[in-house]
This record gives sequence, C-alpha cells and structure tokens, in this order.
Amino acid sequence: MTGKIDDPVDASFEAWPEDSGDLGKKASDLALSIGGLAFTPAKIVKILIDQFASPSRFDRIEYLLKAFRLKLNILDSQNAGSRERVTAVEQKLESPQFSEAVSAACEEAARATNAKKIEQLASVLVGSLTPNEWADPGEDIALMIRDIAQLGEKDVKVLVIRKQYRVAAERVGEKRMECFSVTVCAAKPIDFR
Repeated sequence: MTGKIDDPVDASFEAWPEDSGDLGKKASDLALSIGGLAFTPAKIVKILIDQFASPSRFDRIEYLLKAFRLKLNILDSQNAGSRERVTAVEQKLESPQFSEAVSAACEEAARATNAKKIEQLASVLVGSLTPNEWADPGEDIALMIRDIAQLGEKDVKVLVIRKQYRVAAERVGEKRMECFSVTVCAAKPIDFR
C-alpha cells in the first residue's frame, strides 16, 4: 500500500485522534495506586476500576485493533506479489463470518486481563484470512476466538508443543518411509519355492 490515505485501515485509525486525558483523573488514579500499596481495599478498587471501567475496556479493544492492523500489514507485505491472494483476503475481510469474528474478538479483548491474550486474539483473526495448518477454512472463527479466550497461558503452550511434536513426528515418519522404500526397492526379490 502506498500511503495512509490509500489504506482504509490506516485512514480509519487516523480519523479519531487519541484523547489527551483528564489531569484530575490521572491524579486520582495515581493516588489510588499509591494508596493500594498500603491499604488492600484500595488495591482491590484499583484492580476493579482497571478491569471494568469503560475507558479501560475500550483501551483493550483499541489495542486489539492496533495489533490486528500491524499483523494485517505484515500479511499484506507477504502477499504483495500475488493479486489473487490479496483478493482472497479482501473477500474474507468483507464476509459476515469475519465481522462476527471481529465482534467476538472485541468482546473477549474487553474482558482480557493481559496484553498477551489480546495479541493471541489478533493473531487468530489475521491467521483466519489465509489458509494455514492451524485453521480449517470452513471453521467458525468466532467460536475459535471464544475458545482461545478461555485457554490459559499454559494451555496455549501445550498446544504449541503438541503441534511442534506432531510436525517433527511427521518429518521422522516421512524419513522412515523413505528408508523403508529404499530398503524394499533395493532388496532382491525373495524366491519362496
């Protein structure tokens, strides 16, 4: 893409400038943070405000959309030479299933408790746009996003390790088949008379 004006995603992000913030709000947040160091109920109130206040929820959704945009830009650069791939991605972006997936990702991002989970949601969204070994093209991406949101960090690590193990086992299996076919083909025919 040539520039921000030519890219509708970049243009949409530039249309709404970030809020400068309220100095009184920042001061009260700082006081609550400092008070939370010595007074446990203040710490609990700070956690609840950070998790459930509308600005915090919107900040997490904005983080999801920015992560999605960055990953989409990487995908665009990888597909720059292939017009049919770009067209396929654009068609998926415009599909109702993808709109539902984005909506589910925004809901889950608003509930997320850490940035890593939000980045995983953005990765699933972008990963659903191209054929890959993690996602079946006919799979319900919104459902996958809801499932990923429920997984803990260790659950995701286990899935990655299992995938790496499966890929390694397939490679070993291919090599064994090569050795087997070479051994069988190289052997002299057996005479059973």
